[in-house]
Amino acid sequence: MKLHIALCDDDRAWRDHMIRLLEGYGKEKGIEMLLTSYGSGESMLAEESLCPDAAFLDIELSENPEDRYGSGLMLAREINRLWPLCQIVYL
Repeated sequence: MKLHIALCDDDRAWRDHMIRLLEGYGKEKGIEMLLTSYGSGESMLAEESLCPDAAFLDIELSENPEDRYGSGLMLAREINRLWPLCQIVYL
């Protein structure tokens, strides 16, 4: 069984860093992972087939006041509605 982890952060360098950390941890522990990363909450939620086991979310995703999911807390609310078994980790 693969552990599906979604990562959402508007900072690409930070996303890449977290992906490397998670890949390393998975290899070290022998855990098979499917890692997907997103630059915004809207892009994450737009992927209809996504059903992650865990989501790593930036608390402040965007400073744009028109961004519906500019906060990781608002995104978490929608994740809980769509995928109630998904575990959330705030970055």
